[in-house]
Amino acid sequence: MAKTDNVHPVRTVRVGGMCAEIDEQLAPVVEALWRNGFQTLTSCQDAGESNAGWVDLRPHMAVHVESRRGWAFIDFPVDSGLAFLTAIAKAGPRDAFYVRMTHWAAPDAWAVSVKPYDVAMREEPASRSSVCG
Repeated sequence: MAKTDNVHPVRTVRVGGMCAEIDEQLAPVVEALWRNGFQTLTSCQDAGESNAGWVDLRPHMAVHVESRRGWAFIDFPVDSGLAFLTAIAKAGPRDAFYVRMTHWAAPDAWAVSVKPYDVAMREEPASRSSVCG
């Protein structure tokens, strides 16, 4: 396990020229994504746990933070995220998993959203170069 200030234990994942500290529970998923050519931006194995400290500074966020307890997420650049969703949708039968992924009103539906993101503004933390260097 790599040393980090992350809320969750992490593992260093390396695939080709990519390297990052990834939450332990998501490390195998991110590694498989990278090996299959998908790019990722961020990920978290429990958004509620990771964001619990928000409530101290922003009490109005308490309901939001609690509603995300137990939610894992992986952020993709838009083109890679769309490619991932398409690959998953085409990968199997039109079953309950497929419905959860594709229909926003299905029980336990996936929360999928696209937001503007200026990748030119992204700076890699200095700690990554020391961990992955």
